[in-house]
Amino acid sequence: MVEDVDVTDQAEQFVGFQLEKKCFLHTRMHDASTKEVLEGVRVQLSLVEDESGNAIEPPRVILEDITDVNGEMETLDLRAGSRLAVKVLEAPFFHLAPRYAPGGSDTLVFRITGTHHAEMYLPRKPRIKMSVYDSTSGEEVMGLKFRVLVDRNLKRGHQEV
Repeated sequence: MVEDVDVTDQAEQFVGFQLEKKCFLHTRMHDASTKEVLEGVRVQLSLVEDESGNAIEPPRVILEDITDVNGEMETLDLRAGSRLAVKVLEAPFFHLAPRYAPGGSDTLVFRITGTHHAEMYLPRKPRIKMSVYDSTSGEEVMGLKFRVLVDRNLKRGHQEV
């Protein structure tokens, strides 16, 4: 049903519309070494600044989700001009969140102006292979049990000598 509405009593009427630009964010997580997509990465999207440029303190969480089998998250419909932070909260078991990699950061920040693609590469957790060899024969000794201790008091990046 269409209805005529008079805004004023003048012969000509003017009605203005402010259109909002549709903006989207596509998020995808990858394995840093193989470049394959990663399922099961927990990601948080937060609004850090509104479309007027006003900072939002603390940032408002607008979505917290887990990546699907394609390594992707739900595509968001966002307002143009706002500033959004994409943060990796938790990585799958065999991977590290990017903040644990040298020079890595787990947060990307975007000024939303159109369609954006956020791609992050998560490194694999380091692995250690320990082997013991017989000093006389040089053969590998099998069946040994190791006890590995981690000194949590060491500062990051330092080694005990």
